[in-house]
Amino acid sequence: MESTTTVVAYSNAAIQFAATCACIFAVVGTLGNSVTACAILRKPKLRRHPISAFVLSLCFSDLLFCSIVLPLSASRYICKAWIFGDALCKLFAVITYSTVAISLLSLIGILLNRFSLFRCYKYYTSLYSRWSVVVQLLIIWVSSISFMLPPLLGVWGELGLKESTFSCTILKKDGESIKPLLFVCGFFLPCIFIIFCYLSIYCVVRRKDHKFDRDDDFKKSSESCCGRGDARFTSMITIVFASFLICFLPLTITNVIDEDERYPWITILTSVLAWASRVANPFIYAATNKVYRKAYRQLLATCHLVGPLLPRKGRNESSAV
Repeated sequence: MESTTTVVAYSNAAIQFAATCACIFAVVGTLGNSVTACAILRKPKLRRHPISAFVLSLCFSDLLFCSIVLPLSASRYICKAWIFGDALCKLFAVITYSTVAISLLSLIGILLNRFSLFRCYKYYTSLYSRWSVVVQLLIIWVSSISFMLPPLLGVWGELGLKESTFSCTILKKDGESIKPLLFVCGFFLPCIFIIFCYLSIYCVVRRKDHKFDRDDDFKKSSESCCGRGDARFTSMITIVFASFLICFLPLTITNVIDEDERYPWITILTSVLAWASRVANPFIYAATNKVYRKAYRQLLATCHLVGPLLPRKGRNESSAV
């Protein structure tokens, strides 16, 4: 009987680079997203804000990826093989692709919140009641996982091991795969929608001065949604989305035009860049929003990792997130 050997697509240098990045990002991302979740949940002001639920959804999605997917990715690069069996291989693929969808849909949820605040202020409270937020989060998580049902059931492609890259991913079945459609419709269309929301919000802000004196409802909306706290938070989310787009766009393009991975170094680099998106958000929150920064410091002070947080006299904390 002839023995068959699988040709590994990646060079040793590429494998070592990917393994090192996976290990570092797994540790930093797990710690950063865990601290973010704890900081939000322990601070009533943040916890009660409707938008914090979507930030937590984004945070838990990144935490799942950093604590499960990245350690398994590190092991497959170190061992140059998948050693955990077929069932975990399929679960790995489901978590990998689902968490990308959850992150993107959570960003859309945040943007719709901002959009409602700017455009439909008088309906904002009813649109973002506790149960309404719960329903929106259920839709985000259930729909994201449902996207993976066709390949999981072998209906449109299948989940399995690609031996040349020791990667658990969506494979072609009978020459068909849902993977290109997921990347195009599951990434580009939501991104276009998010950009549309941003442009719409920008147009509202530009028209504010013209309508301010004539429209009482608009005046009330402008006073609430255009305060410094809300403007800072909107800026923070803009940076988060820009980071997500910059990190994931190269991988999306690579998966669409180089499905056979003819350029392994590009595949590795774009994958590592996408991993970086899961680690970056806690740093963006801390760098761009003083409410989150204070929540981090209070949590770390409680754990005796930093000095006590002293109140500043004569300055009141903004009521906006």
